[in-house]
Amino acid sequence: MSSEIAMDPFSSKNLLRIGDLHVVEDDIWLGFNLNSNLRSVSLQLAKADDIAIPPIESDILRLRLEDTPLERIGATYSASDPEAANSGRGSDETNEDVLDEDIWNNPIALESTTRHELLSWDSFEGYNEERHASKYLSEAAPEVYDAIWDRLWQSEHGQNLKFARTDHFHHALTNLLIGRNSSLFRWNQETATFELPVEGFSFTNYSPAFTQTLLTRLRECGSCFRNIKDFCGVTKGTNPTLFAFQGSAKQILHAIERHSFEQHAALRLPTILELVDSANRYVELLRTLRNLVGIAASSENEMDCLTQCIELIDAAWLSSVRLRPVLSTLASQILTPTLRITSQQLGLCTRQADWRLSSEWALSKLMPTYHGVFTETIECLTIIREHSPWVISHHNRNTPVKMIQKWHELIDLQCEADDLECTSRSGLSLTEDRTHTATTTMSPSQADVDIPDLNPFKLDLALPMVQSSSLLVRTQPNSINDLISTSLSSGHVNHADQIAEISPSRALDLSLSPFLAVQHRISSYALMRMLFLQHDVVAHLDLLHSYHLLGNGSFAIRLSRALFDADENSAEGRRKTGLTAGLRVEDRDVWPPASSELRLVLMGLLAVSSSHGIQKNVLECISFAIRDLTDEELELCRDVHSIHALDFLRLVYAPSNALLELIITSSVLDKYDRIFRFLLVLLRMHALSQNLVIGVIRHPSATRQSVEYHRFCTEIHHLVTSLLDFALREAIGTPWLRFTKHLGRVATCLREGRYEDTIRLAGSVAQIRQMLEECVDEMLRTLLLKKKQSKVYDGLCRLLTLGLELTSHTPVELSSKQNTTSTKNFRVLLASWLSQLRDVSKNARDPALQRLEILILKVDMFDYYEQGII
Repeated sequence: MSSEIAMDPFSSKNLLRIGDLHVVEDDIWLGFNLNSNLRSVSLQLAKADDIAIPPIESDILRLRLEDTPLERIGATYSASDPEAANSGRGSDETNEDVLDEDIWNNPIALESTTRHELLSWDSFEGYNEERHASKYLSEAAPEVYDAIWDRLWQSEHGQNLKFARTDHFHHALTNLLIGRNSSLFRWNQETATFELPVEGFSFTNYSPAFTQTLLTRLRECGSCFRNIKDFCGVTKGTNPTLFAFQGSAKQILHAIERHSFEQHAALRLPTILELVDSANRYVELLRTLRNLVGIAASSENEMDCLTQCIELIDAAWLSSVRLRPVLSTLASQILTPTLRITSQQLGLCTRQADWRLSSEWALSKLMPTYHGVFTETIECLTIIREHSPWVISHHNRNTPVKMIQKWHELIDLQCEADDLECTSRSGLSLTEDRTHTATTTMSPSQADVDIPDLNPFKLDLALPMVQSSSLLVRTQPNSINDLISTSLSSGHVNHADQIAEISPSRALDLSLSPFLAVQHRISSYALMRMLFLQHDVVAHLDLLHSYHLLGNGSFAIRLSRALFDADENSAEGRRKTGLTAGLRVEDRDVWPPASSELRLVLMGLLAVSSSHGIQKNVLECISFAIRDLTDEELELCRDVHSIHALDFLRLVYAPSNALLELIITSSVLDKYDRIFRFLLVLLRMHALSQNLVIGVIRHPSATRQSVEYHRFCTEIHHLVTSLLDFALREAIGTPWLRFTKHLGRVATCLREGRYEDTIRLAGSVAQIRQMLEECVDEMLRTLLLKKKQSKVYDGLCRLLTLGLELTSHTPVELSSKQNTTSTKNFRVLLASWLSQLRDVSKNARDPALQRLEILILKVDMFDYYEQGII
């Protein structure tokens, strides 16, 4: 070429630089020479005259055997014909290299002789040529292999190695897989294993070590099968879960036995590898069953047996994909008795004759998060059944909850739960109307006859034929045999309809939770209607606030006068004068008073509440009583000048109906009592400080009292007034107002029949009870009455004790030098206590404790005590 174009073969930048192709007529096609550059050498078709193409002759497509003899077809080339071998090659050096690397250059190909026979691959390789014997022992005859192992075994053990017949050995192994005796294996009941009575045993054409490994695997399979079979034949107690597990285990053993017979029913004997594969698949399932048998045999009660079995099945479900359908079906059958009892407890199907037969929830350990919801639902249903059996509407559901195994089944399950809730809601108002009619027109004896038609928990033994046939349809045999056949097959499980998509523990949660939530909402709503609309729980809560928390101002004033006013007549003088009587705590030398005197004083205090709209039946729930105290507490009460002098007095609340105890519990009443004791102390201090201020105002100007006395009177009155105002307004009033507003909205929704709004606001009876607990606990924290606040509360007690001691002195005694020191100590204690309050309020994250800043501001607005102005 006159000019050449050089370019990079791996770059596309020079594509546009390719010039015209210069063709030289004398050059011939040499292709491409690949080196560092890609060069195109000349491409030319030689000039030729126009010659017509001759016609195609038919003989050219016909094979003529006489032209090409048969003996020359098999020989590609001969070692004596180098030209034929080197034809079509390049240079001599290239031909030598190619010849050295030619794969056909071997003695068999070069020394082949002419043979007049049909050519085949065997004849090409020289089938009749002399071959060397194999050097591998495994390729020798079985007799040779067995003889060698016999010689080795005899040299090591001193006896001959025994070989079993093929048919007997396969028959024995097949029986061993399913736990049966045979001519070679016998079951030992004492050791619970299969034993081989023959020593020095092997299978022909296999080593003794391999035979022992195989027998170990198969004996484990047979021992598991036999142990499970023996367990299924033993009756242990009356545990429904144990009975269900034994029935499921029998089905699984029968399915394994049938599968084994089907696999070995063919005319040909199974190979050793097929037996090993079958044993591996059997052992995987039988091990799980054997572990379950051990748990069931050692469990002390049904709850532990059920919990441990489901946990083990759940772990096996996660580790084996092949066995998931079988394990899920096994878990479903084990849980069937428990789910049936749970459904009866929840009112989802007809109950047993005794409602309290299963008061403990067997699934509490498997579903700990739902234990509280279940307990509350059972409590609500039991109370409704005892007090108003017509409240819950009747529904047609009469089947227990069943476990699901696939995600798409959740849709149908949730729809069923929604239909149940809709049916119960629609029938709730109708049954309440029937309840009102039945209670006003029927006697108790008539109600006992007619009520069961409306009672969803009544066991109806007269089942119609339609229900009986439907029950027969539901009790069709399960497909556990088919599942085991599929799971134990040699291939993988590829049937989408047989794969269990949800683990057993998760399936139990998803299957039961929709119906548990529905029954919880329905029963809670029905019970709240009874509490708010029939028994007026709001009025009872207002009663506790009015008396225990001194929310009734008239009652608080009358109680203060009866206990602390010195102008009141004594209880004995009331009979003569007809005036109001009091205990006159500060003017008594003997304390506490007699029970008759105490009864005369306190019995008329509660009557004043009738003017405030409190119903008489509600007012009868509250009364005064004497507290049970220890000997140490009684000694403190005997000191009339102690702040514990009134600890024996107790305000008792007794609910008029047992339903009220669902919200107003004994623990809540104890907290109300603690607040009432503290408020009595503040009420007493307030009465004393007020008397001091009144005495200073009424004192004649001619005999002026000391400045120190005036200062102490002002300070003690200011402190007690601030404490009482903070306790009634902030500590008690703020959380109580928030709680009552919420109760008012709930009561409005119940009166208007708004189901969804009621559930959203109140949730359940337990949530209302918890809200009341939290409200009272917030009061206790703000009043420093919790055990964690004992240091701050003890500081307040010391301060009030010193103030009470100083108020018992006369103005002249209080102006003395000794008492002047005591008043200064009072200010020091007050400053120290305020410092503690500041530390608590600053470091607290609780809003209840942060409100203590309001008390600090009331007592020491201008930092009078903080600056140390004593």
